[in-house]
Amino acid sequence: MSDFCDFLELNLLDHAFGGDDFVRPAVVHIGLSTTEPADDGSNITEPTDGYSRVELANEGENSVWSDAEINEAGYAEKENIEAITFPEPTGNWGTVTHFFLVFEDGEVDNFLGAGEFPEPKTVESGDDPVTFNVGELIITLD
Repeated sequence: MSDFCDFLELNLLDHAFGGDDFVRPAVVHIGLSTTEPADDGSNITEPTDGYSRVELANEGENSVWSDAEINEAGYAEKENIEAITFPEPTGNWGTVTHFFLVFEDGEVDNFLGAGEFPEPKTVESGDDPVTFNVGELIITLD
């Protein structure tokens, strides 16, 4: 994931430097978008017809994320340690260009960040499900 959003950046800074504590969500959802999400979580265009976000465990030993490590470029990173698979499309989803992460708080989606697919993927009814294999979804921080 290449871009943390304003919400997450502000909360992490407050948590680390004398503001309110940021409580890690127990569940994070990953979604797909055919447009580039903005830092404030707007401009997300999710597919329809058989599409739904995927729920990701985000706590302790049930988490889908690796422990943070420093990569060869010197950035801190985490990666998925389980495959993340969306439902099989039952309609045309268009050309998916981005993924995004949110945690749902009642009626509100708290946008955490987004990343771009290396190559846009056109998804049509009956295609294989969109999947992030183990190690393909990498979240970096520098």
